[in-house]
Parts: sequence; structure tokens; C-alpha cells
Amino acid sequence: MNKKILLTAALSVLALANAIAQKAPLADLPFDGAVVQTQKNNQAIPTTNWSDNADTSWYNASQTDFTISTSAQLAGLAKLVYEGNSFAGKSFKLSGNIDLGAHLWMPIGYNIAKPFSGNFDGKGFTVSNVIAIRADGDFLGLFGQYYKGALKNLNIDKAIIEGRDTLGALVGQLSTDASIDNCHVKNVQVLASQGAGMTSGYNAGGLAGAAITNSTISNSSAQGTVNGFAQVGGFIGSPWDKVTIKQCSFVGTVNGANLAGGFVGFSTFAFGPNKEVVIEDSYARATVNGEDRIGGFYGYLQSGIVRNSYSAAVVDGQSNVGAFAGAVAGAQLQNLYFDSTKSDLPAVGTFEGPPSDVIQGRSTAEMKTDAFVAALNAGRAPAVWMRSAAVNDGYPAFVSANMSSVDLIKNKTKIYPTLVSSHLTVLPDGQVSGYSIFDSAGRIVKAGTSVTGSIDVSSLRTGNYLIELTYNHTKTVHRFIKK
Repeated sequence: MNKKILLTAALSVLALANAIAQKAPLADLPFDGAVVQTQKNNQAIPTTNWSDNADTSWYNASQTDFTISTSAQLAGLAKLVYEGNSFAGKSFKLSGNIDLGAHLWMPIGYNIAKPFSGNFDGKGFTVSNVIAIRADGDFLGLFGQYYKGALKNLNIDKAIIEGRDTLGALVGQLSTDASIDNCHVKNVQVLASQGAGMTSGYNAGGLAGAAITNSTISNSSAQGTVNGFAQVGGFIGSPWDKVTIKQCSFVGTVNGANLAGGFVGFSTFAFGPNKEVVIEDSYARATVNGEDRIGGFYGYLQSGIVRNSYSAAVVDGQSNVGAFAGAVAGAQLQNLYFDSTKSDLPAVGTFEGPPSDVIQGRSTAEMKTDAFVAALNAGRAPAVWMRSAAVNDGYPAFVSANMSSVDLIKNKTKIYPTLVSSHLTVLPDGQVSGYSIFDSAGRIVKAGTSVTGSIDVSSLRTGNYLIELTYNHTKTVHRFIKK
């Protein structure tokens, strides 16, 4: 039998075995399990555990809604879940930013036998310095096993996640009718490895290690570095068994020996009709390094649907290496692109089925144009994609993200009122050489070469807008709403 067929079959069996294992109860792992380290990439690593510094005094079994306001209370949630309370049907929200840097973190939802099943709303706040290190550990992240719950509006800034299998800065594994929406992680380091030489370590992703069984991820992003042996993706390691991912992104570096991609590592075959993984309106801007089945967006797409997406990646590997995907078997591909300036590789390293020319190369300059934005939007209304020179290094980004992001580039410029009917007052921080106003479809609807106190926007239609101001050496972007 052909070696490639044997390898594909072996991977499929491995994935199926993992799937079966997901359903089986696991023996309890040690509660502590911390690896004592003092430094990691110039960052101090604590030698104490949040499990020993947790506050559970806030918990009342008769309540259904809880507010978490301190690091110790969040650690208390992790401890209560470890002790067997899944919090199914309960809801949590943050009331402020949380810093977990004082101790080593134990994930909320320790393993499959001890999942977290509540709803969690971060309210736009940030959890920083998540440090979860367990050499033989699985399901590591701020959350470990997240089962049948909704997670939204949460940010993570700085995370070090190291273990054996199924790791992500936000979630180790998102499982079974669970969802993530409007969650963003940055400055993260994820490493899936066991022992020296990187000869094992699976399912690593910047946001999530894995997502399975009717789960969805939307309007979310990851930025950082992800390393592992196999099934390594910048955004997610391995989605399978009917998972939908839309309007998500990764920016950073991915290193994996096998099945490594700038956005996704590996998606296995569908487990039945209508069980495919669907990824749409997403992108990866990455450097991807590995050996076999290495791609700028996908490592190995065995089965799934991908549409209206792009990669802008520098890709290096030894076999089955592609600018967009390392290898593609059975897949439905539509309206996909890669940056041909960054990579002179073919779109796909190897087609295991009939070849396709759907994935098109575009130069960096072409990708940073309104014409390319229009191609990604494909005539849809309302538009999903927009472009601004001051956002995403000029590559297309999401309308929804840029209309709501708290990370828009700003300085001391003052623009008011936010809700305007006729004239927008602009008090710039320095000499402005020009401005452009973008509508929610990413189109420039008004522009000028100077700003003299106010801009007449009375002719604009009601809706959300971005105004980009150009200075000598920088650009700033601000939001406003036209009544």
C-alpha cells in the first residue's frame, strides 16, 4: 500500500482513538503537578500555586449568578471545579482586570472528568500573566476542559502554557455545544512537548488546543508563539466533529514537526453527514516552520470547508509544504488567497484528492487594496472585511472587530462627539497631513488633505465609521457614529 495512504490512515485512527478517549472518564491527575522553574524567556516563573491561595468564600450553592473581582476568587472557581462542581447552568462575570502572575495557574476545568460547564462573560476585561506549566499535563490554559458553556468578551495579555497535549492560552479544549465569542489573547507562548527533542506534544493553539462536537468560535484572535510536535496551529491545533470558526485571526510564529499551520494544525475526517469543520472569514499572518505537512493557514486539511480567508505567511518545511496548506484531502474550498510575495511555494503542498486552483496567490501590494477587500467580501452585505493602513499592517481586517476594538491606534488626539449629526470636531496631536473616513464595508467615503478644527459629515449615511488621521510618521484610527 502507498506510504502516504498508510500515513493518512494512521493519523485517522489516531484521531479516532483520541475521540473515543474524550468520551471515557479519566483517572484524577495530581492536584498540584507544578513544574518548579524560576525563569522562562526572561520572565519570572512562580514556584507557588494558585490552588493553595484560592478564595472560595464567595460561593453560595443557592446562587446562579456570580461576579469575580479578584485573582484569588478566580482561582477559587478553578478549585471548586476541580472538586467536582461543573457549574452547569450557572453564570459568571468579571468586574475588573485580573493578574495571575503571583502563582502557577491550575485551569478552570482540570480534565474531561472535571469540566467547567458554566457561562463566563469577561465584560471586556483582561486576565494577565496566565502561567500554567505541567510537563505531563493535558487540557491546559486559563480554562482546561470547557464543556457545554458560553465564553465571551474576555482578553488575555501574556500567558505561558506548557504541557503534553491539548493546550491553548484561553482554552485547552472547547467541547460539545460550547462557544467562544469576542475573546482575544496576545503575547502568549504555548508549548506542547513531553521530554527532550520535541518528539511528542500534540494539539497546541494560540487560543485553543482543540474544539469538538458542535462547538463554535467567532470574532476572536490570538497573537504570539505556538510550538509543538504535531497538530499545531497559530489559532487552534485541532478542530473536528462539526466545529465552526468565523472572523478569527492569528498573528505570530508557529513551530511544529508535523501538521502545523499558521491558523489550524489538523482537521480529521468528518464523523458523519454534516459533521465537517467550517472555517470562514479568517486569516493568518505568520511565520510557520516544520517538517511535514506545513502550511501558511492549514497544516493538513483532511476534511472540511474553508472559504473567504487568506494567509500572509513565510513558510518553511521539508515535505508537503504549501503557502496556504501543507496537504489537502477531501475539502470544499472557496475564495481563498495567500501572499505570494511572502512565499513562492505552491498554494498546497500536496493534494491527496483531485487538485484545485481555487486558492489564488496575490502580492503583498495587491492584498493591501480595496479590490482585494471586495474579493474577500464577495458581494455580501453587510460587508465582513475592511481595510485601513493603520490596522493589521494594511492587510484586510474585520469590520466588526475594528468597530468595537479597544486597541485601535490612538494618541492624544481628541475627536467628538462620538454620536454626531453634522460636524465632527477633530483636535489632532500634531500636524495632520490628511484624513480618510471609512464606512462599515471598508470603503473610503470621505477624505481630505488637512483638518481645521472640524469635518462636515452631514452627507454621510447613518452608521458606524472609522476616521484615519495621517501624521508625518504615523497614522491613528478613531471611531464615531453618524446619527
